[in-house]
Amino acid sequence: MVRDWTMPLDDEDRELLAETRARFEDCLAGIAATERDPFAAAAALEKHLGAVTTGLLPPPARVLWTERIARALKSDPAKPLPQRAVSAIRSWPLSRIDDLVSVLTQIRAVLVETENEALHEAIYAEISRAYS
Repeated sequence: MVRDWTMPLDDEDRELLAETRARFEDCLAGIAATERDPFAAAAALEKHLGAVTTGLLPPPARVLWTERIARALKSDPAKPLPQRAVSAIRSWPLSRIDDLVSVLTQIRAVLVETENEALHEAIYAEISRAYS
């Protein structure tokens, strides 16, 4: 699915955005719980973010996913992460896992900001309808 981010978000889009944000949060929690172990990081990424594609992400997060995640894993950002790409994380040093966590945190922040903006727009539209 590719979302047109120039249009206001409807209820279904906001729900999808919340689910995507939750996936990133679950992945980050899985990595943190194992003290950034490369095998656990690969498993968490595969479990929670394996199906993420650029079509699910707002433009700023899409750039981060494409440039920092997909490129590092040598995978197509428009497709779900292949097993071979996720397996490569198992051999990464701790510093590279830290970089991965940093990028995932940045993407999560973009998703939270987008979600908040969408909620603000929905509330503003509701108030405008009520008072017009």
